[in-house]
Amino acid sequence: MKTPFLSALLSITAVIGGLTGCKEDSDNNNTPPQTLEERLVGEWTMTELFYDTEIPNPAVPGTTIPLSGNADNVSGDFTVTQNPNEVDYTLIFSVTLPPPLVGGVPINIARSGTWTVTGDEKRVIVEDANSGELILYDVLVNEPNRQVWASEVPFSIPGTGLTLTSDIEFTLERQ
Repeated sequence: MKTPFLSALLSITAVIGGLTGCKEDSDNNNTPPQTLEERLVGEWTMTELFYDTEIPNPAVPGTTIPLSGNADNVSGDFTVTQNPNEVDYTLIFSVTLPPPLVGGVPINIARSGTWTVTGDEKRVIVEDANSGELILYDVLVNEPNRQVWASEVPFSIPGTGLTLTSDIEFTLERQ
């Protein structure tokens, strides 16, 4: 009599242990990525961008007009893969001109290349596939579904032949 009872108890314990073990494995597989490198992999959308730059003053040669603020018409996508570490992205936005100038300047930056993360996880380095140029992005916020980066990037003003450099800070949200 003791043997069937003991066998049943062991069977129940094994089933409960097996279910608990599966639950733990399932939880471990759903934990969010912990390192910046792990978090970057995936699809991201740019939701906001702040710029700070200067443009040549057409009214007073040799001087500049400061431009800074929250960009208009913000859109952009980042696709980040790992092994190999590749990234394709676009930053699209408009810079508003100050009075008496009218309108905005559309900016479209498209790049692809390889990426690395510094050991302290405070910077993402992108090597442009076409030019070999290194673009350094300072990581200001590193969350599983939200990243805020800052950098100094060159951009061209359409129809002017001007290439300027701007400090930018932008937010990426996981898709």
